[in-house]
Amino acid sequence: MLELQHILYDLIPSYYGGIIFEDYKIPNSKNAWTEWKNANIGEIKKFNKKCKNYKYFIDVVRLLKLFNFNNGYYYNSFEIEEALMEVDFDDCENLDDYFFYAVENIHLEATPTLNKLRSFKDKLLSINEIEKNREKIKDIIEKFMVQL
Repeated sequence: MLELQHILYDLIPSYYGGIIFEDYKIPNSKNAWTEWKNANIGEIKKFNKKCKNYKYFIDVVRLLKLFNFNNGYYYNSFEIEEALMEVDFDDCENLDDYFFYAVENIHLEATPTLNKLRSFKDKLLSINEIEKNREKIKDIIEKFMVQL
């Protein structure tokens, strides 16, 4: 990670893989410096475009990667990014919408981490519903107190 003033850059070493396939090689995360895997530049461009078009996309990527890291690291980062690239966030307006929609619509191999993530999402939705209804509950309590 490189920080220049207020901008953070994730730097990944790479080398050009050849004219025929026009791809780059990056370290395989499981064997960091002994094995290299292909990184298609077209996919990287699509990822960057999605980051520009969807306000909270990169935040959701980071949230899911952090959750993955804290829960057994079942998926490599690329798998999460690749799966999120397939999710359409057109109807999402805020970070909550992005997160809940991503968790509900992401296509990853079923693992304990994905189960925990979906369970966590359900708990957050319950808390969110309580928060939305807090004012209604407060009004009902106030009306009840007046009647006493």
